[in-house]
Amino acid sequence: MNLNIEIFDPQDVCVFSEHLDDMDPPIYNNLRKADILLESDGYYEVRITSTEKKNENRSYAMAFELLEPLTADFDINYIVDVNDMAEFLPYWLETDCTSEPCSDYDLSDSNSIDLSDFSIFAQKWLTYDSRYYSP
Repeated sequence: MNLNIEIFDPQDVCVFSEHLDDMDPPIYNNLRKADILLESDGYYEVRITSTEKKNENRSYAMAFELLEPLTADFDINYIVDVNDMAEFLPYWLETDCTSEPCSDYDLSDSNSIDLSDFSIFAQKWLTYDSRYYSP
């Protein structure tokens, strides 16, 4: 069965869409992996529609895996690298990190970005999630 899949966030904004018949070349087996960053808490809606013109009942399944991001992987690319350092540095020595975006870089939960945060960042340097990244 050829399925179109759409995922909507809690504000009903489409965060993922895959229409298999629109792909070049078309993909008809629906065995696909997609990484989707869920930016907010709340209920997400998965909408699935069939591209088949026949009115048949068929069984299908979906699998989900929710992964915690790596500590200090600010750009969520499954490795702590120079890109994360570039995001971290603009907040260096900030002292009032009680709200976003500054609080996202407060690795030590001290409400400031200081040497304790850099120490945690350095410990995580070049760590990666082997399920999604291979050096």
